[in-house]
Amino acid sequence: MAIWKKFHKDGIPEYLARNYWWAYVWSFGIWFWDHQPIVNMILFGNYRKLINATVARYRKLKPQNTLQISGVYGRITPELALELKDNDFHLVDITNGQLVSARKKLAAQKETEKFAGNLSRMNAENMAYPDNSFDSVLIFFLLHELPPDVRKTILAEAVRVVKPGGSIIVTEYGERTKTHFFHTFFLSRWILGYFEPFVPAFIAENLTDNLNESAKTVNKEIEHIDTKIIFRGFYRNAEFKVK
Repeated sequence: MAIWKKFHKDGIPEYLARNYWWAYVWSFGIWFWDHQPIVNMILFGNYRKLINATVARYRKLKPQNTLQISGVYGRITPELALELKDNDFHLVDITNGQLVSARKKLAAQKETEKFAGNLSRMNAENMAYPDNSFDSVLIFFLLHELPPDVRKTILAEAVRVVKPGGSIIVTEYGERTKTHFFHTFFLSRWILGYFEPFVPAFIAENLTDNLNESAKTVNKEIEHIDTKIIFRGFYRNAEFKVK
């Protein structure tokens, strides 16, 4: 029996169990990877820039309530919650382990411990929130870990739960370029595609087009506000407005 099949239970999707059991479902893996030096190494020293760019968006937007779709390693969840401490912050994830980790980080900060109760186990393909529930949704390094069809469904759900006039913030890999070394060097492309099997398809897509296509399915529209390029385009932090 393949190891991943042991993790394909309790609502864990097959693509997640098959490709990422060792990182996001296995309790030891969650503990191991969630160390700041390791996270920063994986992101080639750019983690602080990515957090700062994301939190800066929220400092400007000042949403009354925000949803983060999917837990993530490192400090983005507690730091974002700290920025939003006077408002309302929610997080959903499909795995119990990621929720436990996020609760501990929020509870460790006196200003954000109240948000620990706003963490819910949900499949982001079909969230329980009503339409137009949030001023903002954050998607931080999730989309590249999804098969294309799941990615489109989750984008549609993100648009659905954001109020007209609200924002979607996406911090992710950038689109594939013809100049970045990691995009042009065969070995780096192979390594990235081996450990992150859905990345090649994701960076070949246009995120704005995908969001607009997904928005149409929930009778909304998307406006691209701007994109901040990080690490010469290997990463990006983008803001979109829901209409």
